Amino acid sequence: MGEKYIPDKKSVYVQYLVANNVYGWAMSKPLPIRDFKWMSKDELQHWRQFSDQEGIGCILEVNLKYPKERHELHNDIHLHQKDLL
Repeated sequence: MGEKYIPDKKSVYVQYLVANNVYGWAMSKPLPIRDFKWMSKDELQHWRQFSDQEGIGCILEVNLKYPKERHELHNDIHLHQKDLL
């Protein structure tokens, strides 16, 4: 760094992470095509057990309460999918 180096100044590093083709990976996963069923209230209470089983999963529709004071903080990264229809 030559003359620009200041030995007393604290070092600062920027970490650069790359996740290539995340969308492509997700799009390559199989979608469910048959054997759909509604979950009972008991099954719904334990829905996480289904996601741990091979080949069995679930799709949830939820209503979120998102505090207004967090809107500006998370403005650049959405923590959930927005339904724009």
